[in-house]
Amino acid sequence: MRGFTGQVFPIDKPGNYEDSDLSKTRPELVSAADILNTYARNKFGKGLKVTGGWRSAAHNAEVNGTKTSHHLSGHAMDIDASSLSEAELADL
Repeated sequence: MRGFTGQVFPIDKPGNYEDSDLSKTRPELVSAADILNTYARNKFGKGLKVTGGWRSAAHNAEVNGTKTSHHLSGHAMDIDASSLSEAELADL
């Protein structure tokens, strides 16, 4: 995967979304998310989880995504940061 270290960025429920290896999600977006995750792990000892990336129109409709969702072009990711406190999120 382009720009992805592969060691600290867990995929939540592999196979639960279409682009489970993020190959159809914009590489600069994946890289930026990986940098944030590495920062969170190093500073707080907690990480982020990817819960979605690129979506087909059919899957987007299934999850009630908008017809103009950036997921359709690979320009959006869903990231679960629930392991971080509000103060930690503000520090990202």
